[in-house]
Amino acid sequence: QYDRSYKATFDHNYIHQERIATKKLRYDLEEVQLLIGADYRHAVAILKAIQDELGSINDLETFYHYLRFMRRIKRHKLSAGARKGLTRVASHIQAVRELCIKEWERNWSDRRAQLLDIEKGFSRLKAA
Repeated sequence: QYDRSYKATFDHNYIHQERIATKKLRYDLEEVQLLIGADYRHAVAILKAIQDELGSINDLETFYHYLRFMRRIKRHKLSAGARKGLTRVASHIQAVRELCIKEWERNWSDRRAQLLDIEKGFSRLKAA
């Protein structure tokens, strides 16, 4: 799942798919933990942290596009001040989103290594 290299430019769909894959792996590990009594709390915590980070980026992306949509659709019904406020909030959300993406990209090689280690361990467990 994580054997591909991270794309140089941020791709919302790619990150969303990675979040889904991380979530599935985390749920699988939680089930295995219950079935065989193994302790994968550390791996589950790493996966949960990654899932949360990707979820935050996704939420910001969705909210940013919603605000832009509202500003465009409600343009005639909103006062000039309200439109200006929506524009400012959307700009702020976009800036925060950009910071989250840069932070994710800075940490990706470490995160990828953690994911590969977890996945290898889980694959060995499934094969046994």
